[in-house]
Amino acid sequence: MCSMKYLLLLSVAVFAIAKADLLMEVKPPEINVGLTKTLSINCSFIRTDISNMVSLFSLVIMRSNSTDNMRFYFLASVDLSDGLNTISGDVSGLIDNRHESYITLTWKNPRSNLAGTYSCEANGQNLHGQAVSISKLADVKAIKPDVENLLDLLEQQSSILEHQSSLLALQSSTFERQSSKIDLQSTQLSKLQDEFAKLSASVNEKCSCCERFNNSLKSFYHISDAHNGSRYYLSPASSIIVMKEAERQCELLGGYLTEVESEDEYLFIKNFVKTFQGYDDIYLGGNDENSENTWVNTYSKTPVKYIKWGQHQPDQGRSSNCLSLWKYNDWTMADVKCYQGVAEMKVGYLCEVPE
Repeated sequence: MCSMKYLLLLSVAVFAIAKADLLMEVKPPEINVGLTKTLSINCSFIRTDISNMVSLFSLVIMRSNSTDNMRFYFLASVDLSDGLNTISGDVSGLIDNRHESYITLTWKNPRSNLAGTYSCEANGQNLHGQAVSISKLADVKAIKPDVENLLDLLEQQSSILEHQSSLLALQSSTFERQSSKIDLQSTQLSKLQDEFAKLSASVNEKCSCCERFNNSLKSFYHISDAHNGSRYYLSPASSIIVMKEAERQCELLGGYLTEVESEDEYLFIKNFVKTFQGYDDIYLGGNDENSENTWVNTYSKTPVKYIKWGQHQPDQGRSSNCLSLWKYNDWTMADVKCYQGVAEMKVGYLCEVPE
């Protein structure tokens, strides 16, 4: 299914042009059949100040068997919703819109059937919500070793074995000298115990530093009074938001995106966010990504217990799967896209942190 999906994207989609740093590296570019230990395909993406792509959704590796008929077939991918997928080789990678995103596909003892043209494709969107795609190509060749090469290799191995024999003799002599050092090492052990005591004291000091770091992190947020055992942390307003990143930031605070359970809780957070200027939307912790109009809490995976829809809401269907408070409907709830990249809109997210 994955391969059909990416072939379809290649054949019918029309994408906007992107300016971004997409790098592709093949190690090695030639497979010496029977001698090459590993083949690695690496694609990395770093969004720059001149990038047209503001949000990256996926990185895809594909391969074509022929340079004449460039028909590419899916091998592996990493994306925000499905994570890692592969039909061949060992894959690793992640999507990180704040730093570097990458995908690496590796085969051990590669054979000639892995030769061909490889494609790395990055898919995302620009500031206007348009689909954006960029790609890189790299060739891998297969070489079958001849008899001369094999003889040279055998000679090299023989030389290596002789060198290792000399090393073993040297190590035997070294072992005898080391035996005489055991008593000295026993003395050093007691010194290490003293160092361990000092290290323990240093660890305790670092724990104190961690606590100060958490306090510094919290200083970036607007923090509510306690309500039913929790406090609410409102992030600074921004023109760009990706819900996965918002979830991670709430986790750093020791909480999660707010899960509204009652009218009482809704009125409390509504009155709290109304006191701050500069926000159009404030994201909460509900979504209906798996089933339209079936709203589930992102953190606890439980049904959303209380929703206060604004006028004409929900109104955006399958394109908008996240729950927010909307300023222009008196901070009632609305369904919105799970990412935001429009400069004119100022958005934030609301974390719920248990006391």
